[in-house]
Amino acid sequence: MALIGPSNNEFFLCLNYLSYLFFKILGVILKFFVGIKCEVMEEEIKNPHVKIAVVIRHHFLRCHITFHLIISHHLLRELLLFRGRRLPRRRIRDSMASKMIRQHDGFDGSSPFGNPLRFIFPKGSHSTSKLISLQSSFDQTFADNLTRLKPGDTCNFPTLSWMRRAIDSLFENHKLVKNLVADLEYPSTLWDEKWIEFFLYDSVKFLDVCIALISEVSRLEQQQILLRYALQLLDFSCPASPEQLQRATGALFDWMQKLDLRSPKLKDAPVFLQSLEGTLHFPKVKNSSKGKVVMRAMYAMKIHMIFVSSVLLLILSGCSKPLVNLQIPNDLPWAKAFDELQALVKTELEKSSIVMPKELLRVDASSRHLHVSTTEVEQMAMESWGWLLFRILLVFLASLGIPFLIEHLCRRGGTKGRTKPALPPSASPFPFLCHLVQHRGSLAGVPILLRRFHSLYGPIFSLRLLPFSKPSIFISDASLAHSALVCHAEVFSDRPPPVEPARFLTARSHDISSANSGPLWLLLRRNLESEILHTSRLRLFAPARQFALRQLLDNLRGQFNGDVVAKETFNPAILSIFSSICFGQKLADTVVSEIESLQAFLLGLFTSFNVFAVFPALTKLLFHKKWKEIISARRRQMEIFLPLIRARQTRKQSISGVDYQYCYVDSLLDLRLPSEGGRGLSDDETVNLCHEFLSGAATTATAMEWTMAELVKRPGLQSNLSVEIESVVRSAGEALEEEDFLRMPYLQALIMESLRRHPPSHFVLPHSVTEDIHFKGFLIPKGAEVHFAVADVNWNEKKWEEPMEFRPERFMAEGGFDLTGNVEIKMMTFGAGIRMCPGYGLAILLLQFLVANLVRELDWKPVEEDRVDLSEKLDFTTVMKNPLRVRVLPRKQTECDNEINV
Repeated sequence: MALIGPSNNEFFLCLNYLSYLFFKILGVILKFFVGIKCEVMEEEIKNPHVKIAVVIRHHFLRCHITFHLIISHHLLRELLLFRGRRLPRRRIRDSMASKMIRQHDGFDGSSPFGNPLRFIFPKGSHSTSKLISLQSSFDQTFADNLTRLKPGDTCNFPTLSWMRRAIDSLFENHKLVKNLVADLEYPSTLWDEKWIEFFLYDSVKFLDVCIALISEVSRLEQQQILLRYALQLLDFSCPASPEQLQRATGALFDWMQKLDLRSPKLKDAPVFLQSLEGTLHFPKVKNSSKGKVVMRAMYAMKIHMIFVSSVLLLILSGCSKPLVNLQIPNDLPWAKAFDELQALVKTELEKSSIVMPKELLRVDASSRHLHVSTTEVEQMAMESWGWLLFRILLVFLASLGIPFLIEHLCRRGGTKGRTKPALPPSASPFPFLCHLVQHRGSLAGVPILLRRFHSLYGPIFSLRLLPFSKPSIFISDASLAHSALVCHAEVFSDRPPPVEPARFLTARSHDISSANSGPLWLLLRRNLESEILHTSRLRLFAPARQFALRQLLDNLRGQFNGDVVAKETFNPAILSIFSSICFGQKLADTVVSEIESLQAFLLGLFTSFNVFAVFPALTKLLFHKKWKEIISARRRQMEIFLPLIRARQTRKQSISGVDYQYCYVDSLLDLRLPSEGGRGLSDDETVNLCHEFLSGAATTATAMEWTMAELVKRPGLQSNLSVEIESVVRSAGEALEEEDFLRMPYLQALIMESLRRHPPSHFVLPHSVTEDIHFKGFLIPKGAEVHFAVADVNWNEKKWEEPMEFRPERFMAEGGFDLTGNVEIKMMTFGAGIRMCPGYGLAILLLQFLVANLVRELDWKPVEEDRVDLSEKLDFTTVMKNPLRVRVLPRKQTECDNEINV
């Protein structure tokens, strides 16, 4: 399967010439090796197309591939726009050689190429019964996978679900090849390893294409769901309530945020697929019987790669240019299934002039219906002029992509003649200042003090510590938090101006958490989300998780029947995973330990009142020892991180292919800042972003300790989880992974309840408003800090029955739970809105992975019966006042002891 270039005529000219050239070369090879002479008819040489092709035979056809998807209605903006790079001019012979061969020690790189099937089906092949059985099993399974990929309902083709199923089939067949190699006990010689490396070299590149395709399909699925939801709420058949309008606003805003979150690697996919076609040809060398079976599987896998990826790229491009058939030998057992699948897909794609997933077409039809309804708005005499004007503005603003202004414009007409709103109820600063003085600047008791203020002044109040300072607004109600963070997300999206030492430690707000909402923040966040934290990318870091798990289990097994302080084992293991994702390598235990102590010191600066925030020039002199400690810690952090970054930069330039594991530092080294002249990140900024990423290990470790504390305190929960684990366990010694967690609803509910009942932080990072806003009858001035009480939202009695009880069953209701809070906020452990923590997916995955595997292998018991203290104290996170101390035993031994007692 190939993608069409600039025009059909140019493409077929090149195709004719390449076909002519191929048969000429094939004839020479057959004549030399077999003695069979293959002639090309004289009429073909007279073909005018071939004559024109001969004129340009010394230059490869310069082409470019343009990807775009345009939905015609004005409500739906352009969803996809990709432009591939132009290929350089090359001689055809050099281009084909570079695509069809890769240099290896052990064979001549300039050797000619022939029919690849000659090496897959060589003469005189001696195969054992085991090889024949494995080969037949592979062929049959491969054919079955192709058959299942055939669209069931051709009237609704293509669909996003079929696209996802096609990508899943690629992973299934990749796993099939992997299992075949394992069953063959291959490779057995150094030469066999060369063949495996030859295949894996392209497979690694192909994996990047698959990740980009998965990301794009997921993005389209999320967008069409958000648009369908918004359009359903904006249906003119019945008046919409204010709550529905708020939900529609949130859905449209989320849709806008996802428009540009496409993977940058997708633009290189067409060039790779064109080069992948050349790798169907193998160099002429001797091969073993096992190697022949493996090569046959490789050939099948690459055919599947090219076909599926090309079809998906064509669907994403939105065009219906004809597809070029992949010709395969008819004697292959899976040839019939592949030919039927290819013919069916080709027929369906060429039926329409515009190829688009059917789900998006249905959304487009709904939006057209909404547009027609707005043109007939004058005929709706039963509704008030206010509703008519509001809905017309709603459609207009949605078409401009500014849905967050809807509620503001709706309120605008009703505020005339009113007096200017006042600030929220103001609390006296004296109790707060007295607390700071009494506790020497510690913020440990501040949450309790703030809850007391909320009981006096309501769910929203203001506090001004100094007469000349901006007011701080504190919100503890879920509906108010949703209105601020989701409905008015753009206004509440900034961060307060940084002060020392935050200004020094964040490289002047060049990181995701402290940067204001703008191009820099969007670039940094998008890079982290798409390159590292995307679900498909996280699968690549499974070896790092499994390595840390093995170390953690070995550490715990060495302390059987002894007292184990849980966080002393959890913290290094989780930080090891984060550092592997960040730096792309497993760090020594001593390095991890030093990073942990530095992170703890720097993050601990934010748990006390910041004396450097007031008159920093003076306070740096008064507290010069403390300031020197901060500078010394930052310098030591640079000394540790910079060599790792430099080593990564060198490795990236010298190593590629199967030995290269992409990491967060790689994405930072590739990053350019368009708003600052296209420069790269400085060393200080790169170190700071690494520090920010590694800070996530502290909150994850805290959540891990709280979760295990609940399991130790309540053995019934641990037993329920153990039963669920045994019901999905695959094989002994193999760690549970992502696909297993999807079948473990109790584990998911347990993690969610732990995050609700014990949020690692009781407050999200402070927000700042970008302009004066009238919010729920109060005025919040521009630049005011806004704080949201996470714990108060999570423990709201209006949202949860007996919220202080630990009940995982509350999250096992059908339909799942919306953690993002786009529709309604019931818990905000990770925040909400556009400033929601981007690493929540990684945190939940690590918690599920560690909890499930630790409970599977070990039985966790308290050191003293029923003496697990769940009291809290403030560190950088809200940790256990008395760290969890446990005794661990082998799970199987415990089960045997229980049976004996019975």
